[in-house]
Amino acid sequence: KLGYSDEDSSKIIRYLTKKGYSVAEIVEAGIGLENNGNFIDRFKGRVIFTLTNLKGEIVGFSGRKIDNSDSSKYVNSNENALFSKSNCLYNFFEAKSDILRDSKVYVVEGFMDVIALYKAGVRNAIATMGVALSKEHIRALEKMNVQMIFSFDGDNAGQTSMYKTIESLKNTKLSVQVTGVSEAGKDLDEIYNVSGEKGIRSFLNNVYSINEFKFYYNLRKTNLDNYSDKCKLIDYVAKLINEIESVSEKEYFKSLACNEIKCDRDVIEQSVDKLQGKMINFIGSRLPKRNKKSNRYFRTNNIYNSINNLNSILNRCII
Repeated sequence: KLGYSDEDSSKIIRYLTKKGYSVAEIVEAGIGLENNGNFIDRFKGRVIFTLTNLKGEIVGFSGRKIDNSDSSKYVNSNENALFSKSNCLYNFFEAKSDILRDSKVYVVEGFMDVIALYKAGVRNAIATMGVALSKEHIRALEKMNVQMIFSFDGDNAGQTSMYKTIESLKNTKLSVQVTGVSEAGKDLDEIYNVSGEKGIRSFLNNVYSINEFKFYYNLRKTNLDNYSDKCKLIDYVAKLINEIESVSEKEYFKSLACNEIKCDRDVIEQSVDKLQGKMINFIGSRLPKRNKKSNRYFRTNNIYNSINNLNSILNRCII
């Protein structure tokens, strides 16, 4: 469903008016623009990508420039009664059967990344078209009940966009993993052009959990030679570990953090313990006041130094 729009704007206007459409309808549909009585093809001189809604109905177009002009790289149909980015995921309808068959969907940033994966034999890929996942997108993906693997561009903008997108999925039922950052190229299209199908497959097989991605994202943004920045990262990691329920995963991140941040394990553990101590003090402050005549009491020992997680804290509480 790729195409090309000619540089001559008169061609599309002649073709569509012969079909019975008025200029006003053509403009409203997002095909062209009218300026002082002159009609301009919105997509002239561009490669055309067909955009469909989640039901597979064609609702708009996106045009990519093929020259070195200063114009925008992409031009999309204007938002109208038919076309809204919140109701579109590039290639979603076309890839639906492959997604369900593999119980997995790759979520990428752009059209060319989807095409690069398709050329490598990976057909269960969709693109967000540069926008955050909407409620409509999330509902459609939740219904499919499949593993989501995010793979945005490896540059700072792409990684930041992926971080924000993942944060927005906290309260959903979606199961999410993330690919790493490739040295072969900043996006999947470049990886394919440099390393071919083998490079794409190798890259996609190297996935991280959400917590691993968050850790490495913040690590890359931290100057470890700066004392203040390093302390902030340790505090962030302590909060991250504190939110993890699995004991084995907690231990994994403690080891990962001290190796990558270059600090003693005691520093990480004490930061976690201190955070948990503050939490139990808050919980204690919300408990009903003890009756003086009662022999029931609340006791905690060595909150900051000897308690590794909130569960163990509560186990040491005697009421």
